[in-house]
Amino acid sequence: MRVETFVRGPLLNNVYLLWDEHSNEAAIIDPGIGSDDLLKHIQDLQLRLRYILNTHRHFDHVDNDGFYREQTGAPIVLHHDDAAMLATEFGISPDILLHGGEELALGSLTIRTLHTPGHSAGGMCFLVDDHLFAGDTLFAGSIGRSDFPDSDSAALLKAIAEEILPLPDATHVLPGHGDRTTIGTERATNPFLQGLIG
Repeated sequence: MRVETFVRGPLLNNVYLLWDEHSNEAAIIDPGIGSDDLLKHIQDLQLRLRYILNTHRHFDHVDNDGFYREQTGAPIVLHHDDAAMLATEFGISPDILLHGGEELALGSLTIRTLHTPGHSAGGMCFLVDDHLFAGDTLFAGSIGRSDFPDSDSAALLKAIAEEILPLPDATHVLPGHGDRTTIGTERATNPFLQGLIG
């Protein structure tokens, strides 16, 4: 498995390119503002884009969904509960709707989908081997905002406790913004997670 991180846009979004080295099948995760330049990189690596994965519907994470679908034919993947707002705000309808618990094949890799609502109703994390692509659910030393109309702080903490904290301490957390961390580090030091059972 190979993972590359690119920081793009005014909100310094992390855009992730994930691929299976045996098949060259790839997924781009949260292709937000300013990430269209990564298409050439994908082509130079001779990767075949299988999925456009979205952790949630916010503009800074989905801005180039339509671009990548048009250029590569890869399907846009999003949780069902964020689909209507994506269509309303951006005129984009996802091709694959998730509910959480699905597994997506990427060559020899398996992408596990975890529904983690709270930052948005359809918030998702993607687990591939020991890498958790956490979107805006969990950050190094913090958690996602819950002051949007469809946010819910209690739901966010519940999702983290039930879906994320049970993962092994060595699991790498790749957030939507900021630095990488691990489950163990966040369990021990993140002030928002103290007292949660995982």
